[in-house]
Formats: sequence, structure tokens, C-alpha cells
Amino acid sequence: MNKSAIIAQLDQSFAPLFDLVAALEQEAFEKQINDKWSAGQQLLHIYLSLKPLSDGLGYPKMAIKMMGTSDKPVKTYDQLVTYYEEILREKGAPKDSPYTPDFVKFDQKQVLLDKVKHKLDKLIEHLDKFSEDELDAILLPHPLIGKIVIREMLYFTIYHTQHHIKKTKENL
Repeated sequence: MNKSAIIAQLDQSFAPLFDLVAALEQEAFEKQINDKWSAGQQLLHIYLSLKPLSDGLGYPKMAIKMMGTSDKPVKTYDQLVTYYEEILREKGAPKDSPYTPDFVKFDQKQVLLDKVKHKLDKLIEHLDKFSEDELDAILLPHPLIGKIVIREMLYFTIYHTQHHIKKTKENL
């Protein structure tokens, strides 16, 4: 996927999340079933995951490149998803993670939606400064996978958002 296609996929992945959560009333937004995250917690988790990527890509390129570069072949979207799911099966989801959301009250819904939308907009804006080659070379840290290039992190972000939309729907 080239940069334009990734941006389109990001928009297409987040739009259903925004629509779904915006339409929820208090009971559905806060409801937890069998210790599964509520819709509010799913949204907060997406924000907590998106924020470091969006903020990090806002730094000067020279600073971002200090994370390292790679000349390895870049995984496709499907390869990255398969790789992530394998690691998740092997290691399991981290229990005490900074990405684990606290309970989210209904009165926080609109503020949180706005924050996620803002971080997504900034992420897309920051992508303008990177060439296709830089997306394939500059490494970023992923808490479970390890270092992956920007393009792979964007693939992960698309997948991760879709996954949590699915989980949100299952728990309504």
C-alpha cells in the first residue's frame, strides 16, 4: 500500500469507530460484559495507542531516525497482521500496560472522541513529510512486536482499530 492508500485506509478504519461510539447512549458506552472492556475503554485504548505514534511522527525527522533504520523487506499488511497475531498468541496481551484503559465515564465520551479524531488528523498531517522510501526505512518501537518501520506501524494501526471496533460491537 502506498502512502495515499494508507491514509485512505486510516480514514476508512476510524470512521466506523467514530460513528459507532458517537451513537452510543450511556448504558451501552459504559457496559462491561465478563470483564471485557466497555466501548469507552475500547476508545480510550485506541487513543492511548494512537497518541505516541501521532506525537512521535511530529518530531523532526532527524530525531525520529535516531530510533534506527532498516533495509529489510517491508511486510505487507497481511504479513504484518499474521506476524502480530502469532506474537500475541505466543506472548499474550500485556497485563500491566500503559495502553490498558481505565473505566471511562459517559460524560468523557465527546472529549475522548475529539481527542482521537485530533490525533488521527495530526498523524495524517505528519505523514506528508515522509517519502515512500522513508516509510520503509525508519524504525519505530512497538510494545509487543519490537522495532518495525513506519509503514508497518501504520498497517498495525489500521488493523488494531478494526479489531477494537469488532470487540466493541461484540460487547454491546
